[in-house]
Amino acid sequence: MLSASTFRFLEPLELCYRSLCACGDRVMADGSLLDFLRQVSTFGLSLVKLDIRQESECHTDVLDAITQHL
Repeated sequence: MLSASTFRFLEPLELCYRSLCACGDRVMADGSLLDFLRQVSTFGLSLVKLDIRQESECHTDVLDAITQHL
């Protein structure tokens, strides 16, 4: 069962989806937006704790690349 906050979150996303379809941009609507709508409809708004200690070498490389770019 989805919570009221999930329904409130889905409303503008569904509006965007319908608007894109109405404007003929079905490719955009049926891509990531539709995937996201399905995920939220299925799982709701839940957050998962992320342990950034995993693969710390990868994180170090990413942060190094960002720092060098900036």
